[in-house]
Amino acid sequence: MKSLGLQVFLNDVSLKELLISTELDPDCICDCFTGCGRMERIDFSDGTSCRMKNAVAVLSPDFKAPPLVKAIATDICRMMELQDGVINRFLTNIKHVELAEGITAIGKSCFFDKKGIISMKLPTTLQEIGSRAFRNCINLERVEFGSSQVIIHRDAFKNCTTLRHIRMEDGTEYELTGLQCLDDDNVPSVVREIHAQVLGNFAISGTTLLKYRGSEARVVVPDGITVIGERAFAGNEAVDRVILPDSVKVIEEEAFADCLVLQTIGFPSGLKKLGESAFVNCVKLIRAILPDTLTVISPSAFQRCRVLNEVQFGSSVTEIGDLAFYGCSKLKDVTLPDTLMKLGDMAFYKCMALKEISLPCALKELGSNVFTLSGVRTATVWCDLSACGTDVFSRCTKLRSLCFGDGVRRIGDKFAFRREHLKHVDLPGTLEEVGAARL
Repeated sequence: MKSLGLQVFLNDVSLKELLISTELDPDCICDCFTGCGRMERIDFSDGTSCRMKNAVAVLSPDFKAPPLVKAIATDICRMMELQDGVINRFLTNIKHVELAEGITAIGKSCFFDKKGIISMKLPTTLQEIGSRAFRNCINLERVEFGSSQVIIHRDAFKNCTTLRHIRMEDGTEYELTGLQCLDDDNVPSVVREIHAQVLGNFAISGTTLLKYRGSEARVVVPDGITVIGERAFAGNEAVDRVILPDSVKVIEEEAFADCLVLQTIGFPSGLKKLGESAFVNCVKLIRAILPDTLTVISPSAFQRCRVLNEVQFGSSVTEIGDLAFYGCSKLKDVTLPDTLMKLGDMAFYKCMALKEISLPCALKELGSNVFTLSGVRTATVWCDLSACGTDVFSRCTKLRSLCFGDGVRRIGDKFAFRREHLKHVDLPGTLEEVGAARL
């Protein structure tokens, strides 16, 4: 065999021994053995062999080896920039990384912002991890150490909030579980240091997250947090995804206000309070799937979330506050829960993509201008209201059908005022009172 194709043994960490022809051209070895960091022995077809402690050692000027062995060692380390045993830069963004033996240090910012990396296995020869080495590796979940005698510099693991598992050389595994304090003397210092760095962007008092100070695109809030404090994330223009633990019960006022690039957030199953203006002006938030434990959607909770296109209410919601979804111009899928008793002023004002709405039987209080200037085409009213504001469907230029179910006794003032194109109105036999300028 005189040549090898690209990526023949790419990242094969199980490859330890190799038998090759002496006629193999060293110049053809390019990205053939990249990442094969456990190579120990190379045998040649003429009966000679070469043992190597590791590929990094082979690259040393003092190591005497045939050109073919040098070429293979160079290829093994192709994905990194090495100098005197220090890896200064990692050149690819693969999911699982195993660094070759012989590497003694990871340089400053070496893996910075490598968002594809999920797991990292470090060699026994490693002695030092430089500052910001793994910063912004937002999907890094697991690190395996070959030695506990490693110096970890400041911010080496900052913004790695997904990191949960650390395995030491003796096989002991440590889980970074939220606020749990790892100050036990039996816990290796490297584990305690990494845990402190992972939590470094969170200002925490008790179980309340007071402020997030980082700039990650993806943030995993530590398990054990029960309250997301007032304006904890407000104004952050880097975060586009937030993962909340099931321990969170309260999201306070303006907690995520003006998070201009926030697209995704998972609401925990036990959430009991969503504060006023919690997500106001989150202009890229796509959907809100709310849990059954939430009973009140506070005023302005999702005001001006312009691309919000889906909301799913839990089975226990009794109140939707004033301006809750004001200006959510892309909101099109809304099913109000059967438990709803109060719908506030301008709750769905200017929801221009909204096509159909049904007001449930349990609803007793309906505010003013609730659906004004929305895109509703069909509206069904099943509730006999004890309190009804004015202009509920006023200036809904696309409204064509308005049906009142049996049991409705009153229609409020200007209920669907200035609706020149309304074609169908179905009134029940139970109707007793119709307000001024109702249609």
